[in-house]
Amino acid sequence: MFVATVTVLIITYSALLHCCPLLNRTDFLREEALLKKKLLENYDPKLPVIATETEGLEIPRFQVDLALGFLKLKRMYEPEQKVDFIFEYQMDWQDERLTWNPSEHCGIERIYLSRGDVWIPEVTVTEAESSQDFREDYKKYLSLNSTGHLIFFVPTVTSVLCSVKVRDFPFDSQACSIKMMTHSFRATEYGINILIPPAIEKASPLEDMVCTLLITLSKSPRFDYHSRELADYHNFAKEGGSPG
Repeated sequence: MFVATVTVLIITYSALLHCCPLLNRTDFLREEALLKKKLLENYDPKLPVIATETEGLEIPRFQVDLALGFLKLKRMYEPEQKVDFIFEYQMDWQDERLTWNPSEHCGIERIYLSRGDVWIPEVTVTEAESSQDFREDYKKYLSLNSTGHLIFFVPTVTSVLCSVKVRDFPFDSQACSIKMMTHSFRATEYGINILIPPAIEKASPLEDMVCTLLITLSKSPRFDYHSRELADYHNFAKEGGSPG
């Protein structure tokens, strides 16, 4: 009888641990804090999710999806051969270290983490004078779901060098480019997959270590440069090669 009673108590206690209906925000925040602590306890945000060459083992290269969101001309400096854009994109990738079973955490399937909590893939705008995320740090959060899938939105002011040709002034047009790649990792280890929304481009996504966005700037009747809507930016080109 004593053994049976102990068994029933153990089973009941175990069931209570995994049966935790979330009744309000306080319940959710309590369980979310426990989940975050568990995920980050042995997590090193300075360790990239990159598999290097290993003898006898073939691991698929890491892949980050980069979805274009918004592109608008901000300013053109003709004497300096420079153009400023508001350039926004979304990064999606997988981090196998950040997974959990929702049934063990009151059904929580998605949480938000601060930018400093996790490793974020390097996406560098090359041949640019600058490319800055203009948000304050407290606004930089990522979405993480239970499968380890992360989403990070990046709004930037990007200044690129552009050869301004005025031969046909005042009816001239200019072709500029925004190039994105990684400087830190090899092409066999790291891939950037450019995703263009269906409304912008119906073709298959482009993929390469250097992805180039070609942009055409044309004159308005008042002879001021203007950029077209993002839906018109459909001319993307790939350029091969990667350092290392």
